[in-house]
Amino acid sequence: MNKIYSLNCIEPQQNEAQKNFSCSQVFKAGMYAITLMVLQSISYMSGAQTYPASFSQVLVSSGISSPTNFEFAPDGRIFVAQQNGQLRVIKNGTLLTKPFISLSVNSSGERGLLGIAFDPAFNNNHYIYLYYTVSSGANNRVSRFTASGDTVIPGSEVPLLNFDPLSSATNHNGGTIHFGPDGKLYIALGDNANNNNSQSLNTYLGKLLRINPDGSVPSGNPFTTGSAQQMRIWSYGLRNPFTFCFQPGTGKLFINDVGELTWEEINDGTTGGRNFGWSTAEGNSGNPSFVNPVYTYGHGTGTNLGCAITGGTFFNPASTNYPSTYTGKYFYMDYCGKWIDMLTNSGSTWTRSGFASNLPGHPVGMGTGPDGNLYFLSRDNSALYKIVYTSVNTLEPVADAYVRSGTFANINYGSSTILHVRKAGTTTDNFEMAYMRFNISTIGTSVTNAKLRLYGNMNAASPPSVSVEVRNVSSQTWSETTITYNNKPGMQATIYGTKTISGTTPQYYEWDITSLIQQRKSAGANSVSLVLKNAVNVSGNYVKLNSKEASSNQPQLVVTSSNALIPSEINNERTIAEFSEINNNDVSIFPNPAADQVTVQLSTEKENLQLKIIDMNGRLYVNELINPGDNIISTKNLSDGIYILTVESNEGIIRKKLQIMK
Repeated sequence: MNKIYSLNCIEPQQNEAQKNFSCSQVFKAGMYAITLMVLQSISYMSGAQTYPASFSQVLVSSGISSPTNFEFAPDGRIFVAQQNGQLRVIKNGTLLTKPFISLSVNSSGERGLLGIAFDPAFNNNHYIYLYYTVSSGANNRVSRFTASGDTVIPGSEVPLLNFDPLSSATNHNGGTIHFGPDGKLYIALGDNANNNNSQSLNTYLGKLLRINPDGSVPSGNPFTTGSAQQMRIWSYGLRNPFTFCFQPGTGKLFINDVGELTWEEINDGTTGGRNFGWSTAEGNSGNPSFVNPVYTYGHGTGTNLGCAITGGTFFNPASTNYPSTYTGKYFYMDYCGKWIDMLTNSGSTWTRSGFASNLPGHPVGMGTGPDGNLYFLSRDNSALYKIVYTSVNTLEPVADAYVRSGTFANINYGSSTILHVRKAGTTTDNFEMAYMRFNISTIGTSVTNAKLRLYGNMNAASPPSVSVEVRNVSSQTWSETTITYNNKPGMQATIYGTKTISGTTPQYYEWDITSLIQQRKSAGANSVSLVLKNAVNVSGNYVKLNSKEASSNQPQLVVTSSNALIPSEINNERTIAEFSEINNNDVSIFPNPAADQVTVQLSTEKENLQLKIIDMNGRLYVNELINPGDNIISTKNLSDGIYILTVESNEGIIRKKLQIMK
């Protein structure tokens, strides 16, 4: 049976053998003319999404009509291709109303706007490359365009390659384009439903191409002579390589080739000149002329079965809060099965395991975002999703002790099961503070919540309550076995939380110290030290808190981490957390974009505010105090890109977007 599918979910043309069957709402990225009988016999599961513990699916944007592919711009925007020729932009979490460009395309069957790539020097030249089917349907094309902000410069199209003429078949177009680590542009093309094309070296169809950014033939291609098509070929013997992906760091190249009747293939295209066997072979072959897939899976229902591989990505982000066991995995998805599986490498063997199931209908296009999350599109839902990991870590202190002034100033209380907190008038013996230190190296960089939980009570009934504040301690080297009042480390002025302790019945109390833990993780710290002290003088009573030496109800630091900040959560005009004494308009940054320095103007009388500059992956580059007036901040060590500039006080944080362009 000749199998045809339609991106537009139109009824496929029927030959005599198919006349009693119909196909409705079917997208098969690279193969199928599916009949109703097949659909009835292949009953794909539906229901709620299933992910591993602590993973969940988050909607990034809806309203994306018939999406085919997406790509992250270097500045963090997300560009999404619609099959109808519109390239949409998701900026600051919003799908912009005006498309970046509206191309006139032929979108019959699997044709249309299918591929997006950003020039490696995009921040300087603003070049973006698109793969699409020309409006006449005569051929597919790759062109270069020049961006101006969120839209294209009119008339900037430079066609790089017009591919071989297409037949009346509207399927098997491939379409994904990526720049490789070598700076060359790689282009995947399907065989246009003509099996003979894949083995012919005189056509682009059924191939993976490698070209210079201007469309010319680069050095290093496997075929140095022959036709123009042959000299641009990197690998061949492909049916419909709808997607492919490079692994960051290693440059490994996996090609996801959609099969016909039996097998879906993941092929290793890292080495040029490989023949993957179509149409002589589908799946593994004993022919020594062909390179077998790294991995195959069959058609049908159930575990590890589907109909079309429509996305894949190596998970090697610069940083992530996913558990480390997922780093280096190759994730891939199936269109009909609506699942995501992953491959683990061991030598020359890749082993499959499941990851997610019951995805939103007909998923296509998969990638790893700069925030360390997986992303994918759903054609049925006209939406882009990301997969986030929310981890809850309950930490116990690695050290705690209290110190006491006056005649007790040289005594160490590190082995006590109780921590005292007291500030009683002017009596010198009655100043007591509790110190504790936590190891935070095991938690993710993107902290969303952090609570200090301490179990305790007032020692006596009167006075009935007292406020206890938490401050940061700079030193991380003090020892609970030697700390005393006389040698205690100094505390910082910032108060990160205050809690009122009431009554003599012990219970857990919580201090929200999220901002402090975020700061420590952004700075790359592996530990945090805290001190607890009375906010005001209280005579005749003190606070008792269990220490880590207590037999039960020991201190806890409960930290929740999720996805890192990404540009969709940042807006120049928005105050993330309002200050009580300054507002968003009190902080100005110019020039923006900046090069080697930026001026941060603080229009308030508040002094010694903390300024930080952090990249999209949470790495801290600048950390210093600023004061009213103009503050000149050096950005010489920052590469081109988008950063988060924060100004912090006790009352909250203001975040602004800073672009570096040199």
